[in-house]
Amino acid sequence: MPAHIFNEISEWHLVDQLRKSEMFGFLREVTRDCTDPEAIKRLTTLIQEQQVFAILQSVEQAKIALASYNSTRVKYDFKDIHINDPITRKEFENMVANRRTDIQTCIEECLNRAQLKPEEVDAVLKVGGSSNNRFIDNILKSNFQTKIEDDNVFTSVVAGLSIAASEFFEG
Repeated sequence: MPAHIFNEISEWHLVDQLRKSEMFGFLREVTRDCTDPEAIKRLTTLIQEQQVFAILQSVEQAKIALASYNSTRVKYDFKDIHINDPITRKEFENMVANRRTDIQTCIEECLNRAQLKPEEVDAVLKVGGSSNNRFIDNILKSNFQTKIEDDNVFTSVVAGLSIAASEFFEG
């Protein structure tokens, strides 16, 4: 299965477009020639029945649980799709290992562009649920030690947008 299909279905704003595209013709063709036609039928169900977001939410819930626990389960049940699979924090960290390098490179590039050393940074603000993942927290701590602020992880983006909107409309 081409990787672009999985990339496209994981982008919520593209899913409706997929339902209107030639994707289903491609999936019918693949179903005839593949070794696991049932898997393709389940993928088709996800797209046709607009369940992509729901299954991604199940994965997100497991990811959130792994920030606090060593293991959890990914659970999803819809029509012919039944998932109840265990996942450990270690397995998750292995799955996202390449992201660690990307994040570290991004931090280094940001510091270089700003012409700063890590010790010259006053504070690092964690924003969004993914910033609570232990592996991200470890990267931040290894670069910035104790300068990490995580008071408003889930609301800081909205707070920032409301400040920007108020300045935009008042100014």
